[in-house]
Amino acid sequence: MNIGVLDVLLFDLHRALPLVGRDMLNADFRFVGHPDDYGMQFEKPPFEAEGFLVRPLRRELKRNRFWQHFLGSSRSGQWRSHIPFELIDQQKLEVQLDGRTLSALQPTILLWPWGWSSQLRFTLEPQTRIDDVRTQLERLGDRTQRPFVAPEGGGLSMGDLFAQLSKRLKQAIYVNSGTAPGSVIFHRRRVLSIYASNKGPAPYKKHSWRPERPLADADRAGLQSLLLGREVKLDEAVERENERAFLLTFLSGTDFAMTDFKRGSLLYLVDTGGGGGKSRSSLRCLTANVATCALVSEALAGLAGANPPQGVAIQDELLGSAESMLTELDLRYNNPFCRGLFRSHTKLQPFRGIPYS
Repeated sequence: MNIGVLDVLLFDLHRALPLVGRDMLNADFRFVGHPDDYGMQFEKPPFEAEGFLVRPLRRELKRNRFWQHFLGSSRSGQWRSHIPFELIDQQKLEVQLDGRTLSALQPTILLWPWGWSSQLRFTLEPQTRIDDVRTQLERLGDRTQRPFVAPEGGGLSMGDLFAQLSKRLKQAIYVNSGTAPGSVIFHRRRVLSIYASNKGPAPYKKHSWRPERPLADADRAGLQSLLLGREVKLDEAVERENERAFLLTFLSGTDFAMTDFKRGSLLYLVDTGGGGGKSRSSLRCLTANVATCALVSEALAGLAGANPPQGVAIQDELLGSAESMLTELDLRYNNPFCRGLFRSHTKLQPFRGIPYS
């Protein structure tokens, strides 16, 4: 199976209550502690701070359909509808294995009034064997490997890179990063979306779990291996299909997503090439919408159910608006992947705005 090009997004998610203590924030980031200032900063130009370029997601509001619907899902202008600021690391890295550069990488952090998400996004070149791709991903996540390399040399493991980004963020936003207020909760780190652009048969028929030939059982097991980050044998793959052990969402045509709520999602997107077929940019756009939906909806669900630390005053509108926004988002955004999450994910089911049959 020729897996095609893989776009990989890795993220972690932290909830900090309260991140919004203005007295604890550096001058450049005090806007995070007040909804009116947050909204005004959203309209200002980007600025640089502590090695990051800090910018609002205004560009994404024009080209990302998820954010467009998200903005329309808020009944209140408080906190600019929970749309984050993006902190782009000014230092670019390379992804290397065995001395060979696989991809370039520029880490980013999404910053909300209630937490942040560090993100690593890169591309792996086509492989003829799906096992080779899985092996690469396993090695990239191995604590003993140092695949993320700065221009001046010296590598970091994936875990060390995530830890470094969080440390730098706290140094940038807090007056005293060593006594940052609130309880920072590590929520989850996972491969959110791996997407393969591949000319080939559809592994599944729409509205059916019955495998469609001629894609081999081994190839379908290979896709599950990528999703779970470990080898999945043929017998286990068939058993998982029969038990519907993962969420299978059909997107359009032969495109679909496989989602494991503990690991992430794998998108299978077919690039048909010229002649009116889907372009590479449109496939990337779909990937961005799916990845953002998964990250933001689960983050807001966690926020809606959060219990502030005892004795800490948290703005009621910040927590309360998360619940109403999730419900409205389900009503407004008809992306099949997002609808499937709300229907099937236990953390999102309480916020469904549409009764599903």
